[in-house]
Amino acid sequence: MHEYSNTPGRHYPRTLAYKAHLPHRKELPAGFEVPKSLGPVFRRMSATMKALAERVMAGDLDAQGFADAAYDVLADEHSRAWYLGRVRAGSKIPMSDADLQAGRIAADIDSEYLARWRDDILNGRYFDGEEWNQGAMLTRANAYALKLRGTANESFVTDPESAPFSFNWKLGNSEHCQDCIDFASLSPWQADELPSFPGDCSTICKMGCNCTLIRSDGRQGFEPFT
Repeated sequence: MHEYSNTPGRHYPRTLAYKAHLPHRKELPAGFEVPKSLGPVFRRMSATMKALAERVMAGDLDAQGFADAAYDVLADEHSRAWYLGRVRAGSKIPMSDADLQAGRIAADIDSEYLARWRDDILNGRYFDGEEWNQGAMLTRANAYALKLRGTANESFVTDPESAPFSFNWKLGNSEHCQDCIDFASLSPWQADELPSFPGDCSTICKMGCNCTLIRSDGRQGFEPFT
């Protein structure tokens, strides 16, 4: 059973980057799938998280079992997102245990939110005694998958291959929060100065961010999921 924090907080930018660019040394566990693109990783994670929520509503999984299983899903899929980010940056290093550690760090960051979701289930937030609020449960499940883009963008920016470049924050085709407007107007950013990453939910617009990053050599970060 994982330990879960109940202390409110936020994903402070660069939490992953300071800890996850480690020497790549050990091979992956047998059978661990190495991804080729982020879209399928997102769709699988969204479907898996929703399936776990469905099991809770069906009475097949208790709240703590749900939180434990969800943590493992987050760790695995964020490791794949981290790997894909550094590949886009130009890294040729195969996926390894360092990427798995990045995934565990991302899962640790979200563990406080999993704890709150677990407690909301236990306290009856989504169940009125007769039926579950299925829509709210599934929407919350999908929200965790949306953060994969933030992890991939953070890895793209902070990988050593991106160190020589600067980055422009490009506004997306939607209404913009003040954070994103400011980040775009202050572009270009050096890799070690960028205060946030599109999709990491640290901007005012949270998971609604539709912005992208453009590296000074023209290489683009990860766009919103469709």
